[in-house]
Amino acid sequence: MASAIMADFRDGGSSMDLTFRFGADAAGVETAAAAIELPNAVVAGPSAASVAAGVSAARCGEGLALWRRGEALWGAVVRRIEPDGFDAVGRDVYRAILAAAGDRHLHRAWNFLPHINGRGGRLENYHAFCVGRGAALDEAFGAAVDRRLPAATGVGTPGDRVVVVFVAGPEPPRHLENPAQTPAYRYPDRYGPRPPSFARGTVTTRQDGQRLYISGTGAIRDSESLHPGD
Repeated sequence: MASAIMADFRDGGSSMDLTFRFGADAAGVETAAAAIELPNAVVAGPSAASVAAGVSAARCGEGLALWRRGEALWGAVVRRIEPDGFDAVGRDVYRAILAAAGDRHLHRAWNFLPHINGRGGRLENYHAFCVGRGAALDEAFGAAVDRRLPAATGVGTPGDRVVVVFVAGPEPPRHLENPAQTPAYRYPDRYGPRPPSFARGTVTTRQDGQRLYISGTGAIRDSESLHPGD
């Protein structure tokens, strides 16, 4: 699978900004424009946000878009979801990401999940997604999986499509944890049968300087949520 995807990977020529666009009619990707379209409502601030400047498009397969900036690889995977399919989709999406990344290290992921706190099967949608994501990462990294987890965000979205955006690079990153917080991948069972697979932060060092990717999480001490309603 990795060789099939990477065989199609080549520079697309023109340079552009990779951008999240919110308030779209449906989730999807405009590959040529390097735009991630999301139906999340815009409640404040701009409706678009650039996350990487100077990327060039790469050829891609169905449901997978890739862009390149230097040695860094950016990508987006889109999958339609069935009400009870978050486990399978989580596994499929992360298998596709890891295959596209090849020998690169994952630095950051943005997971946009339809009705994230809904319940299509026996598990909450996010918990089911974590099971599938964790299975794909276990397949790839085995016993070293906890040391390979990137910074990440899980955000609910309307509609019926899972969108996961990622960045990976050749340099091994340094993953960070907050000493006041339990690492997410060690959360207790009440957070689901498979804890979330992400680091609190990730630092990379490139020729153009350091990058710090921070995971988007709620106010947590140990593994407890704080300040409900605030």
